[in-house]
This record gives sequence, structure tokens and C-alpha cells, in this order.
Amino acid sequence: MSKALDKISFVDLLPDSVAEDETIKAAATSLDTELQNVNSGINELLIYSRIEELENEDLLSHLAWAFKTPFWDEEFSIEKKRELVKQSIAWHKRRGTPSAVEDVITTVFGEGTLLEWWEYGGDPYHFKISTESILKKTSDYQTLFEGVESVKNKRSVLEDIVTQNNRNSVLSVGIVKKVYSIKKRGRL
Repeated sequence: MSKALDKISFVDLLPDSVAEDETIKAAATSLDTELQNVNSGINELLIYSRIEELENEDLLSHLAWAFKTPFWDEEFSIEKKRELVKQSIAWHKRRGTPSAVEDVITTVFGEGTLLEWWEYGGDPYHFKISTESILKKTSDYQTLFEGVESVKNKRSVLEDIVTQNNRNSVLSVGIVKKVYSIKKRGRL
């Protein structure tokens, strides 16, 4: 009959040829405490499968770094941090696709859609994000931008983030990626 790992004693593992020797039995019994300590620590190693139970935010930050999570903010709620870590591998597998961008949008906003350039008459390889959610802080828009930049294909350009509320007002957030200055000889 088989036993669960936490119920096994080293005495149970001894071969018949030495099982009755009292010295060997005592030595095997003395190792049982260590066997149980190792056994009880095994579940602590299973971090990813227990991600919903993790309360240690530092551990989640380390997992985010290890999985190269596309974006991260220490101010995120623990639930959002868990979701980002869980989604990281899937985002890396689909990096460069519209579905990866849509997943980032829904993770940050809770809902939203990606509008490709041909859907709104824009320039080729441009896209917009449309949502009914409004982020509370400017840094949230920066986080969204960084997340989208990390999973979109390199040739595509995020042109605008359009948020609409129930009162039919529209908030449009323009995106400036880099500011360039043109320098002529001797003058700016």
C-alpha cells in the first residue's frame, strides 16, 4: 500500500536486510524530522501555481522581473499585479499582434478596443485605443503607453487614446513619443 509523502518514514524505506537492525532503525527515525521539514517546504517552491494566494508584493515584483512583464507600477493593487504576472507569458507569445495590445488595454482599463488605421481612416500602421473608462492619474496613461509599446509591433504607432463617458463627452489623449529639434547652422 502506498503512503502520502507526508506520512512516509525513513524506516518504511529500509530494505528487509537491515530493517530489523536497531542502530539502522534509530538512524532512519532520526532523519524523519528533516524529511518532514523538506516535505513541508515543497509547496513554498510552487510559486506560480499559488499566485492567487501570494500576499508578498516583493515576491510578485520579482516574478514580474523574471517573466519580463511588459509594464509594472508598484502602486498597482495586488490583484492587478497578480494579473500582470499571469498574463506575461501569454503576451510574450503573442507580442506584435493586435490581440496582445487588446489584452494590455483590458488589463489597464478593464475594457477597451483597438481601432486599426483602416477602421477610422487614419495613416497606415497607426492605431487608436477607444474606451469608456477614464484613468485617474496621468501616470496611468504613461503606464498604458509603456505596456502597449512593449507588446505592439515596432512599425505601428499609437496615435490616440480616446475615452468617452456616459455624458457623451470625449477626452482625447495625444501621444508624443519623442520631441526633436531641428538645428540649422548657427541658429535654432
